[in-house]
Amino acid sequence: MSDYYLKGEERFGYFMSIAYLAVTKIGSYKKFSKFIAEDIYSSKANTIIDIGTGPASIPIEITRLYKNKISIFAVDPSKQMVYIAKRRTKKYKNINIEIGSSRKIPFERKFDIIFSSLSFHHWKEKEESLRYLKGFLRKNGEIRIYEYNKSRLSKIHAPISQHSFSKEEFEKIGKSSGMKTKIKISGEFILARFTN
Repeated sequence: MSDYYLKGEERFGYFMSIAYLAVTKIGSYKKFSKFIAEDIYSSKANTIIDIGTGPASIPIEITRLYKNKISIFAVDPSKQMVYIAKRRTKKYKNINIEIGSSRKIPFERKFDIIFSSLSFHHWKEKEESLRYLKGFLRKNGEIRIYEYNKSRLSKIHAPISQHSFSKEEFEKIGKSSGMKTKIKISGEFILARFTN
């Protein structure tokens, strides 16, 4: 697959990738990153993969919590985003980033946790991607999807409303993909855990 995007999926070129990197430095994103990193850290996972890693802010945050004692893999369909992510993680020997997507994982291994943050809403074929990804889970592994909680957003949050899901939407997607779903809501954040 030379193009990792499906028709209709938002593409991140050079300027969009730089803009996204700038967004990761604002307070609300940092709060979200911390929520995700702490949630993954509490799982005591040994190997994880970030799908749609962007500029690799979450893998960096997780690495800091684990003090480099975890294997982190990450993929993104944007060549420009992967370039930025690799530059930002050069000093972290435990982070391995390649071009890939929710439909094409370039690593031949299984993971304790497969996760995605603020990327799931971009996936054109969500159920199909979940079915593909579960083949990369270790026994008792989980797919964790982190997005904004739709029920907590107001009209002033219109710019991020496309990054939001409701409990019911996640449960429907889980059922359609043949996976068990557990939802955790923490204020403006929502986490869907998908298991076999």
